Amino acid sequence: EIGQGGKCAQSGNRGRGRAPPDESQRWWAKLQDICPISGFPVKMLPYPPLKLRFRPPGERPFMRLVDGPFLVLTVLSTWRFEALGCTLEAGDLKVIDDHMKRCKLGPFRLLHALELFAQRTPESLL
Repeated sequence: EIGQGGKCAQSGNRGRGRAPPDESQRWWAKLQDICPISGFPVKMLPYPPLKLRFRPPGERPFMRLVDGPFLVLTVLSTWRFEALGCTLEAGDLKVIDDHMKRCKLGPFRLLHALELFAQRTPESLL
């Protein structure tokens, strides 16, 4: 099961020539965590990390901060809907997609990719 993503910096910093968010908006900048998927330091991400809660079968649940766009692109490029040994289910994909949209992290949405695949569109068969 996946948890909710963190709050996004609301400084309007996505456009060209705009200053990055100040440190008070970058709550993750003080963390020492490393994304277990990309291996990149969470504090160096220019956007908020996604908080993932995992419930592996037969194990205690755990939470990790991960690089959301890296996770999405990894899933789309491998077509393997899993992270850290746990299967990503529809509810998990919605949380990931919501984080990507809320933080304006690009157009890639996992649920949309599955919908296109289910419809057998030419784009999904490439």
